[in-house]
Amino acid sequence: GEGGQIVLNNAQVRIGYPLPLVPPFSTLPDTIISLGKNSRIVFNGPVLIAPGATIRVKDTAKLGFGGKNHIAHNLLLLCSRRVELGRSVALSWNVTLIDDDEHHFQNSKGKLLKGFYRPLILEENSGIQMNSIIPRGITLGKNSVISCGTVARRDIPDNTLAYQDQNLILREGISAPHE
Repeated sequence: GEGGQIVLNNAQVRIGYPLPLVPPFSTLPDTIISLGKNSRIVFNGPVLIAPGATIRVKDTAKLGFGGKNHIAHNLLLLCSRRVELGRSVALSWNVTLIDDDEHHFQNSKGKLLKGFYRPLILEENSGIQMNSIIPRGITLGKNSVISCGTVARRDIPDNTLAYQDQNLILREGISAPHE
């Protein structure tokens, strides 16, 4: 986009790089990196991004990589305002990261529910295993892991393994507004 920047601070970035010891099974033919107007991607060290990644940084948003990051196949990363991956953060295949899905909700009386924004922060030496989704900004603490198939809906403390309980929870009386 107009005025979008990619900043390399002592960084070598390999895009579409087949990761060692991981079979090449990208389901997407291309790696796409899209920068909005006045957006920034900052690389603070080496980063490997395997084939099939889609990274979209919206207008005025900032995406940061701490360095020594390994991103496996088929990443979907949507940065509306701010996403930070600390040093030595690793993402397995088919991971989705979204700092703000820009959906709005209303209660059963039609009153718009007030939303809030928080950046998505993955602190150093943390990781997300395959087929996991981070649907809105959370903080994943240092040395922590989100296990495969997990939808993380709250902050994960330092030195923690987070995994999905397979119980389905329903909250009634909430809907998307009709236009």
